[in-house]
Amino acid sequence: MKTVKYYYSKLVHVRYLPCVTDDQGEVQFILNRNTSNPKKLPRVTVASVYDRENNSMSFGVAVCSPKDIFRKSEGRDLAYKRAMENPNCVVKSIKKGHVREVSKKYSNALIEQAEAEFLNPVFSNEDLRMLHRW
Repeated sequence: MKTVKYYYSKLVHVRYLPCVTDDQGEVQFILNRNTSNPKKLPRVTVASVYDRENNSMSFGVAVCSPKDIFRKSEGRDLAYKRAMENPNCVVKSIKKGHVREVSKKYSNALIEQAEAEFLNPVFSNEDLRMLHRW
């Protein structure tokens, strides 16, 4: 028997703004908030498929371009198909009681990876994690 859980990225806009920083790189103030148009990040859907018989979990990822309209149903269908046919990641031998934790951890990492590929290399993974905390 297989159990499927879906995870979605949040709708996030990014702006590149001129700012003044101190010698540690901390932003002191932003010079002009109107110098940059917001850039939408792609919406990401991850399907986490747990196979109880094999004690393994497969992950599929679907990325919706910021130019397209995000539809959960299309993202779910595509992510599930990829998890079953050509998974982005497979985790085997999951400890009893850790299925939900593994599912969430790997899904969030796959979402961050998909968003990082879209962003300018200036952003680190820590910057992306901060975006998801807001």
